[in-house]
Amino acid sequence: MIGGRLRTGELLASLGLLGLLATLFLRLFAVDADGACADDPISPPVCADTIREHATGLGRGWGTLGHPWLELVAIAAAWLLVVVVLAVRARAGRPTYGAVVSTVLGVFVVGLVLLLTAIRSLLAQPGAGYRLPDGTVVTVGTSVAAGGWLLLASLLVGLVGLWVAIADDRPRASEGALAPPPERLAPSRRDAPTAAAEPGA
Repeated sequence: MIGGRLRTGELLASLGLLGLLATLFLRLFAVDADGACADDPISPPVCADTIREHATGLGRGWGTLGHPWLELVAIAAAWLLVVVVLAVRARAGRPTYGAVVSTVLGVFVVGLVLLLTAIRSLLAQPGAGYRLPDGTVVTVGTSVAAGGWLLLASLLVGLVGLWVAIADDRPRASEGALAPPPERLAPSRRDAPTAAAEPGA
């Protein structure tokens, strides 16, 4: 069974990959309508509901991150997939250097993606457009939605999984090494004859 071949680090990497794929169908950012309508003199709740209803530019999935964050998250997901596939294929009698190298490099790749995605999500969020009644389009602030937190958590879990998998690869590498055949004892020598036969006997 495939699950029996995966160790703790690889299982965590798989969990992070599944979380990343789930965020493809979730909203990463939400309109910060309450902040935009805080100074509304008439009715802040009505203003906030109107903005939430008509705000544009906040779809679902990685596309709302913009470029190049979209491509970076896709690279991180692909790297986690490669690590998991190579881990499944690496078992006794097969070379393990591919799984080890991809895991070590994956720590740097996924770690960099996590850092840049956190900056995009928490400090440099994309804005949403809102068209006023006179036709003017204004930019409304956004906040991190549940999908955005899941995205960051999935990258973090994947990174931790890769880090743990580095230690897991050490015993796996020793398992994949070819072991010498067991030693066999040499057959015992037969006892020499006690007395040589006399000639002419």
